[in-house]
Amino acid sequence: MKNSISLIVVNAVQILSIFVVYFFAMHFLEVDDYVGYIKASAVIAIPIMVVNYGLNESGIKDIASSEDLLMTVVSILSARLILLFLSAVFVALYLVVSSVDELVKNLVIIGFGLVLNEAIVPVWYFYGLRIYSSYARIILFQKTVHLLIVIPSILLLKSVLVIPVLNVLTSLVGTFFLWRLLPINTFAFSWVYGARKIKENVSFFLQGNVYKKSFVLLRLYVISKGNDIQTLSYDFGEKILGILKLPITIQSQINLPKYSVNLLLNKLPIIQVVYLIIYSLIVTLSIYFFGQDVVEVILDNGVEIKGVVLMSGAVLFTGVNAVIMSTYLLPRSKKTELLIASVIASVGTFLVILLFGDSMGIYIPYVLLEFLLMLVYLHYYAAKK
Repeated sequence: MKNSISLIVVNAVQILSIFVVYFFAMHFLEVDDYVGYIKASAVIAIPIMVVNYGLNESGIKDIASSEDLLMTVVSILSARLILLFLSAVFVALYLVVSSVDELVKNLVIIGFGLVLNEAIVPVWYFYGLRIYSSYARIILFQKTVHLLIVIPSILLLKSVLVIPVLNVLTSLVGTFFLWRLLPINTFAFSWVYGARKIKENVSFFLQGNVYKKSFVLLRLYVISKGNDIQTLSYDFGEKILGILKLPITIQSQINLPKYSVNLLLNKLPIIQVVYLIIYSLIVTLSIYFFGQDVVEVILDNGVEIKGVVLMSGAVLFTGVNAVIMSTYLLPRSKKTELLIASVIASVGTFLVILLFGDSMGIYIPYVLLEFLLMLVYLHYYAAKK
């Protein structure tokens, strides 16, 4: 119960922080500047994904079942530092060849600090050993300090640059305190262990991240196709989904180490799926009937709520995918199944985009990707021996 409460606190505080900053940014910053921030965030999402490399997910499993914690930590962190270097090369090339305006380039440069933080933050350690309360305290402190600083900074400076600057600084401070909690006094970077971990994780990266890469590409697609209002609407929709996925994320974080340690737990928790169906219906209908009124009162920025309704329809599919992954596919290292499912869902989605083009709109592909992935996951689970 204590661990569940800690996970709820962590995820709720992170999402609340995002929305508070979003609210003040939309009221006190220029729309063009905030759209530039969205574009820069879409670019930074690529090196963050590379640095993650599926190591957040596989790291939880590795730590949970490790007999040598120090060696496991060295392997994971060394791998992420190597990937950080490769990400820096990517960002440098982007800045050289890209034709985006100076503001976006500056935001990307500052935002690379979040890539650094992604590389070194040991969230996988705390989740793997299920010591959530210590992690929750640090994150709560970090986000509280962040909000206390970022809100007056936006009001006084009225510059979009303060958002990524303070995101980076407070994230790195939080990571520093997290490392202070670890029972590891020394760390020796190892090219050998890092390279070996990267090699071992290739299949895991492809399994769990082919479709995640597709979401990153979809975001870039939306930005290239949509106008400012559509870009803002898509961004708002993703933030709403972050809230709606909160129970799903928490349950997955509880499921994965539990089912990784005890492989005798062989049945899909049907009750979780039933709750997901009820939950998704409630949130989708609530957004459909009341969403536009809420947006007009709180934001008054022209966000298209119909698109957000469509995106919220993916909550059920996302939830079912998360349950099957965290209780069956990941704990049992179903590498081939995960890879095939990701490829089918991603290729299928982009083929539909190629066939129907702009008539698809910018929201339907998001839902389609999760739906196709769910169909393949259900097929594999139904066929399991």
